[in-house]
Amino acid sequence: MRKISHVVTAAVLVSLGVSLPAQLSAGTININVAGTAGPWNPSLNPAFDYGVHDQTQATAVTVIPGSTLSVAYISGTVASGVGASDFDANGGPSSFVTNTYNGVNGVFPAFYMDPAVNVYSTALVGTFANNGVIVGTPFLVGVGPKSLLAPAGANQLLLGINDNLYAGASPNTGSFLVSVNDGAVPEPSTVLLTATGLGVAVFGLRRRS
Repeated sequence: MRKISHVVTAAVLVSLGVSLPAQLSAGTININVAGTAGPWNPSLNPAFDYGVHDQTQATAVTVIPGSTLSVAYISGTVASGVGASDFDANGGPSSFVTNTYNGVNGVFPAFYMDPAVNVYSTALVGTFANNGVIVGTPFLVGVGPKSLLAPAGANQLLLGINDNLYAGASPNTGSFLVSVNDGAVPEPSTVLLTATGLGVAVFGLRRRS
């Protein structure tokens, strides 16, 4: 029986308070996406610029090109500032579609997503990337579950919040707990690494075929 080994990684900026994955079960990691987390770094993606650049690091999961992932919201709410309404991963309010919005704080990440799919403020959104550089087209995740095929050239799934002002005088509050399932059968070994301000939880997975 042939064994294929790969690694699933959840990378977060610990110094900015983004949580590490909460747990690992059969083929699934549960990760925390902070209300202040942007879905990608605009400085690495000038063609996908958004907001005022006050977001914290996206939550990242290492992927293998050609693999199919299932991403689903588990719990939590995010509000676009203290005292603002709390919403689940679908975002809100439904009266505020952000796909084409361009205001004093710039566009939302949704500006670069499918215009046929309404994306609301503080919704859970994501993109595939290669070392932080976007591969393909960003997308709405929402409550899900959302099935995603990792494209050629990608080594990360990046997840964050759809907003154009994350901190400011009244920072976003809350977070989403999200599951990412790649169908693998993991072994319960975990190695914690640090590099350039990043805390990286590395989970060794082994699949039999």
